[in-house]
Amino acid sequence: MKRPPVPHRRTTTPLRRSDIPAAGPARRAPGTGSVLSAILDHGPVARSTVARLTGLSPAAVTGHVGQLLARGLVREGAETAGPKGLGRPHIPVEIDTGRYLVAGAHVAVAHSTVSLMDLRGRIVAEDRQPHAVGARGPYATVPGGSP
Repeated sequence: MKRPPVPHRRTTTPLRRSDIPAAGPARRAPGTGSVLSAILDHGPVARSTVARLTGLSPAAVTGHVGQLLARGLVREGAETAGPKGLGRPHIPVEIDTGRYLVAGAHVAVAHSTVSLMDLRGRIVAEDRQPHAVGARGPYATVPGGSP
């Protein structure tokens, strides 16, 4: 015995473009940030090594290193001593620690610390001050604070 066909009904409303959520940010290809990270982790390092580490072409690495040089974040070192052969000599690049400093602050219960660090995270200067302990508690430490 054959069943009668079930009539096809459209029970859903058509999908509108506004119903589709926006896509999240696309994963970016390696760029200047990944080149800077490779130099920070492995420097001083040749551009060709940075290309192998990041998966970028040597020409792309040269472009990104040029941007980092212009911003003063990296510097070129002396040519590596090695056998004279074909091609350009390797000129390593490294983080330029003499141009910029980064400030950091840590506020703890008993004291506050302010530090200046170079771009490698090495502390250049540091000052630690104990907090005043009194009846006002933390309000004594914050200027203008009151209970």
